[in-house]
Amino acid sequence: EGVRAPPNLNLKKLSTADLVKTLEHPNNWMRRMARRMLVERNDREATLQEITQLPDSVSSHAKFECAWTLHGMDATSAALLDKLATNPDPNLQAWAARFTGEKWRVKLMDRPSEIGAKYLDELTFGDEPFSKARSRLGSLAKSANLGVRHAVAVALRQISGGCLTVNRATKVSLETRHGVGIIEGLATSIVRDSWIEGGPPPNVDPVNPNDFPPGKTVSRTAADQLVSFAVWQALEPLAAEHGSGIALRGLAHLGGKHPAFNFAVQRLCRRVSDDANPKRLFGLLESLHVARPEPELLAACLASLATSQNARVTRPEGDVTEILRDWRTYANSDVRKHAQTLAVMWGDAAAVKEMIAVLHDGSKPEKERITVLQSLQKVRTDTVKDGLMPLLTPQTSTALAVAAIRAAADLGGDEFIAPLLQQSASKDFNMRNAAIEALSNRDTWTKALLNAISEQKVSASGFPAPVRRALATHKDKAIRDLAFKVLGAWQDSSDDVKSLIAQKKQACLTGEPDLANGKLLFTATCMVCHEFHGGGQKVGPDLIGSGRSNLDALLANVIDPNQIIGNGYENISVSTKDGRTLAGRVVEDTPGHVKLLGAGGAAQVVPRDQIATLTNTKQSLMPMGFGNLPDAAFRDLIWYILAPPEEGPLTAEKKKLLIQGVELPETTSQPKKTNWRAIDWESVSLWNPDWKVNAPDFERTPVKLAEYHGKTNVLLLHPFPDKKTPASFERQLKLEKTKLKFSVAADDRGDWLAKVLVNGQEVKAVTVDHEKPRWKTVEVDLAKWKGQDITLRIEAHANGWAWEFAYWHGITLE
Repeated sequence: EGVRAPPNLNLKKLSTADLVKTLEHPNNWMRRMARRMLVERNDREATLQEITQLPDSVSSHAKFECAWTLHGMDATSAALLDKLATNPDPNLQAWAARFTGEKWRVKLMDRPSEIGAKYLDELTFGDEPFSKARSRLGSLAKSANLGVRHAVAVALRQISGGCLTVNRATKVSLETRHGVGIIEGLATSIVRDSWIEGGPPPNVDPVNPNDFPPGKTVSRTAADQLVSFAVWQALEPLAAEHGSGIALRGLAHLGGKHPAFNFAVQRLCRRVSDDANPKRLFGLLESLHVARPEPELLAACLASLATSQNARVTRPEGDVTEILRDWRTYANSDVRKHAQTLAVMWGDAAAVKEMIAVLHDGSKPEKERITVLQSLQKVRTDTVKDGLMPLLTPQTSTALAVAAIRAAADLGGDEFIAPLLQQSASKDFNMRNAAIEALSNRDTWTKALLNAISEQKVSASGFPAPVRRALATHKDKAIRDLAFKVLGAWQDSSDDVKSLIAQKKQACLTGEPDLANGKLLFTATCMVCHEFHGGGQKVGPDLIGSGRSNLDALLANVIDPNQIIGNGYENISVSTKDGRTLAGRVVEDTPGHVKLLGAGGAAQVVPRDQIATLTNTKQSLMPMGFGNLPDAAFRDLIWYILAPPEEGPLTAEKKKLLIQGVELPETTSQPKKTNWRAIDWESVSLWNPDWKVNAPDFERTPVKLAEYHGKTNVLLLHPFPDKKTPASFERQLKLEKTKLKFSVAADDRGDWLAKVLVNGQEVKAVTVDHEKPRWKTVEVDLAKWKGQDITLRIEAHANGWAWEFAYWHGITLE
């Protein structure tokens, strides 16, 4: 701050009085060092005496340092905290709240023997009863300053949760409703639109809104998202322990107009529903119904419940028919909609009947009918199954029919076999595939499907490859044998994949591709899983920037998709307790449910308690078999993926460069210094997800290669064009395995320098050239740093700036 410490200063030699005076020093370092010396000396009596003699005119910096000093010595008195709380400086007010929270966190968590069975307001810590701390926090909660209110919320989180990051239960979680209510009342005061001076009368539950007489209104600014989240964090431990019935009686009454309040109440509703406790869920619904919050807040609460219930249905313990009937006739349309959804999920007969009527109403928009169907399929009743049957006919539109087929697969029941077999013979590609996939999910249904194929009621032609692979590897030998009998042998991969790739590459290099036919093939096959130029599904990676950097890379990805599988794109097989077998990639994995995304974008949400087994097949979702396409069709498909008309015409020059796998030169039609296709950064990041890659977009690098001089799954990088900055891999970790090992190679025409650094310190440097052996194995002993948190960095440096391309394979810690 422009004021330097005097030379030869030794703060340790200063007296306590002089150290306290140094807390007023204009230099920040001097103040902090003086505070540290005082805390380490821990002379509480002398320090407190000197601080109390300081005049009120000292700067806010000095007051802050004094407060932190006493807090560090565990000597913050009630008088000091009150003095900070009434200071006009909002920063000091905020720390008054934080120190209060920290002080009582220690009391409630670290000293439970002193608590016994007392009510929270009866507890005393040092010279301060909790009622006084509550009054201080309540006063600060009225502040117009967001930072002060946020500090109060953080203090309440410490009192209710014991910790700012994880729940370490304090005694509040074991207290009576009175103690819990106090915390909820204080959290309420942070975000309510008005406040009553003086708080509730003595011995009155502070969360009961009927106990608050009309009082003085204090205007306040809207809370930001940080305050909203902090309030929720303060209430969350109580919701986890008690449910939110107590809280919502007050919260719902006061909310509806304040975004922070609405956020907290919605999260409380979601937390109670996610806990899947029928008794607490019933209490929550009763509380909401009695409180009658603002319609917007009620709608948001019901929406949170519906979202949670969509993953795992938990029916309330008591009868909620009247509550739901009231909400289903509400004036607010959103309340009606979400209440109807919940009523259907919980099997309310009247609501289910109404929804089925909407489902069958052809005048309703198709999107609305599909949404209704998705709600109904959560209700496993005969009424719903009967309502679904009329949709499983050839007359139903494709989108609605596919949704109905998937609903039937979810509901189960042999009554669906006949209509699904009829759909599996459909000429509509999407309906047929959906029906075959549904029939393959249950053993009884699968046998019926294979028997129908055997009897030529369903064609085996064009059988979906993922289903065919699943049948060939089915756990039931009888099903495997029957599939072999009616569908023939299934070969998961070529005996010689390299030979097949070479053969298909030759087919791509001879003859001119028909890109229009390639697009038709792509739409019928690839787009059921991949997004591409505005269409398709999100099952696999978006092909705009993934896996098609050149002809060789694309051929490897298409013909042998199991060679390199991106993290998160593995085929996961789930067996359920009701006999279904589902497959897809996991897009949601929570303690309550797993969500799979399968071919065609079919989403399956499976509650955890319904999962029998969950297996990573270590295979790609993309099936083998594309290499078996006729050469002409394969050529059309590959060239459409490599050079779709949407990216410009396929000129002879572009074709040549795609075959060679080098950078397209700049032309007048291209933006300067911009590649005509973006680098496949997704594939690069998935090459080794534990390491962060830092490399320039330079001459079509970085790029993942299927093979280079005998090594597969190779990453090619190049240093930055400033000739100084290296390309690098970086990882932060606590080191347990101490042997770093990787393989590197160079271009035929150049060499480069590999370096290994730990916390910025160079520990290894190796020149990588193209002499034999072509691949150099580098090993580094990191035992010196075992058990430490380190930053590990591997760099590729230029060495003369001539063909500095760096090839990498297999970075491991052993």
